[in-house]
Order: sequence, then C-alpha cells, then structure tokens
Amino acid sequence: FPDVRCDFHAFSGDDGDLDWVLGRGDFVGVGGPVTFKNFKRQRSIEKTPLRNLLTETDCPFLAPHPHRGKRNEPANIPAIAEKIAELKGIPLGEIEEAVEANAHRLFDIPLPKGAARPLSPKGFLSQNFLIDKNIVAKIAGLAGRGKLCIEIGAGNGELSEDLARNFDRLWALEPDWDRHSRLRDIAPKAIVLPKKAQLVDLSSLCRYEKRRGVLVGNLPYGDTSPILFHILDNRDCVELGIFMVQKEFANRLCAGSGSREYGIPSVLFSLFFDLKKEFDVPPSCFRPSPKVDSTVISLRPLIDPPADGTDFRAIERVVKAAFSHRRKTILNSMKGLFGHIDIEAAIRAANIDPSTRAERVSPKSYLELARIVEAEEGAVR
Repeated sequence: FPDVRCDFHAFSGDDGDLDWVLGRGDFVGVGGPVTFKNFKRQRSIEKTPLRNLLTETDCPFLAPHPHRGKRNEPANIPAIAEKIAELKGIPLGEIEEAVEANAHRLFDIPLPKGAARPLSPKGFLSQNFLIDKNIVAKIAGLAGRGKLCIEIGAGNGELSEDLARNFDRLWALEPDWDRHSRLRDIAPKAIVLPKKAQLVDLSSLCRYEKRRGVLVGNLPYGDTSPILFHILDNRDCVELGIFMVQKEFANRLCAGSGSREYGIPSVLFSLFFDLKKEFDVPPSCFRPSPKVDSTVISLRPLIDPPADGTDFRAIERVVKAAFSHRRKTILNSMKGLFGHIDIEAAIRAANIDPSTRAERVSPKSYLELARIVEAEEGAVR
C-alpha cells in the first residue's frame, strides 16, 4: 500500500529497515526506551530526519527514565523529546515543532492555532460560515435529492442538515475536529471524515458507494483552486457539483475565450463540465464577513465530453504552457516547453494563428492542439 501513511510504532528495526521506512516517507515512533541506559539504537535516532519523527507512549507500558516500571502516560512525552534533542544535538524546541507538524500530517489534524477558542472561525482554514438560511435553502435546492452527497467543508453543519434530509447517504468532509461534535448533532447519519477534500480519493469513495455523487460545498477561499482541480482529476465520480466560491474565481472559471478572465481553469473545466454562475452572495451572509463577494456555481458533467479519449495531462501541459506568458503570443509562450518539436507547425495544424494570444483560443482548439502535440511527441520518441 504505497499511498498509505504509516507510523512504525516503537521502531526497533535495523539500518535496512530504517532506510525502507524513510524511503516511503513514513514515520518512526520513538518512545520511552530511548531514555534507557541500555538503549542501543542511538544511530537510528540520529539518522532519522526530523520530518519523519514522532514521539509516543505505549501507555501503560514503556515509561521513560526515571519512571521506568511505572504506568506510562502522555505527561512523560517531554522526557522522550529531551533525549531525542540530546542525541541529535539540537534545541528541544525544534523537536517539539517537528513532532507537532508530523502529527498534523499523519492524522490530518489542524494545528491548534484556535485552541483557546475552538469554535471561533479559524483563519488558517479560511473559515467563513454561511449564516443566511435563505441562501442555505437555495443551495440545497440546487443540489436536489438523491442517493449520495459529498459535502466539502461541512463547517458547523450549515448545509449538512438539509443535505442529510435530501440524500440517502451524506459524507461530510471537514478537517477541523472542533466542528465534528456539532456536525454529528445536526446530521447524525452523516459520515464525518476529518480530511481536506483535496486529500480524499473521491473516485475511490464513490466506487465504494457504487455510484456517482452530488458534490456540494462552501469552499474555503484559500483552498478553492486545489479543491476544484482535485475534483477535475476525479471527475468520473461527479454527478453534479454545487459550490460557493469567491466571485472573482467564479468569473474566471466561467469565462469565455476572448475575455480578460479567460484562463487555464476556464479551458480545462469547460472540456468536461457545463459551467454556470447561479447567483451571487454578499459578505453579510457569512460569519465572519469576507471582504469580497461570493458566487454559487454549478458544474454539470457533459454527456459526451470532447476531451474523452485524449490524455488529460497532455491537454493540461499544452494549456498551461500557452498561458505561461500572457503578454506573449501563443507561439512564444509554448516554445520553452515544446522546443523539441516544431511547435509552430503544430499550432498552425490546429488552425490557430501563432501570433495570437492564449486568451483568444477556444477550448476545442486547445484540445485539437493537445492531440497534435501528443502525436508529434510520440513520433519524436
């Protein structure tokens, strides 16, 4: 299982085992024995990078010195961290920061920046909670009813209650553990998953449910682009998408060729989805109020996507290269990445004027160009 992140608890392997663990990018669990006088694996601790270290108890066992033989507990962790710092010859603070960050990566637990007021909106998670019930009802209405709904950024359950009522199964993706208790109270039948949406294998989730899902969410502004491009990568699982995004992003996503907002998202998403701006939402509908307007958009999969049968990564490379230098012509922008083929001939073969700029080229022309470039590169290989 190469994609599964692991903690090798109470690690006691040899150098070969350690190399294998580190090669996977996994974590080495270090407990009380590191403080014992007869501990013989100091070299493993010295060799393990900070980003791969975790401190641990084995409660009630393996208490560190001077508590050896007594009941272990988390309060003894500092003794373990101090010994690791001693073996590595670095300040204790660096160990503390590293293991906290590593626990965050392993378990997808947000760092406790809001621990003093856990239910307050967390800026580092771009939390702006929807408080207008009329807007909630409109979004739920657009999502409709069905078998499976995946809610992205469930927050305090503002949308979850309606979605749980309208769908047979609701998966609520919410990385903020402080929200989970309220979520379960509001939508008891929801399956709450404590992960960011862009870290969830949406296609596998839908295969597990044996159906495509309706994806709904008030997307955090800071993660909007990663989330939507992740959905694009997992487009085979999407029955319908209803999302709240920043108005500026909605304009770019739904822009047509020739407009100032037209860009990479406009091209790539339009090859697979029918995009529509449903309605705008003012800042007053959120707590805290953002400094920008929002827009609810819908993504409906095309029945017969023109890009089916073409390598998506080939399309993506072509489009990103074309928009890499907006002030340059499409030919000059693409020369850097595609200098190994006759890119001008490829552009002309796609019925595109090499002297035009990227924002003037339609999605279907980009698709044709990607197919030609893919064939040309295959011939070169």
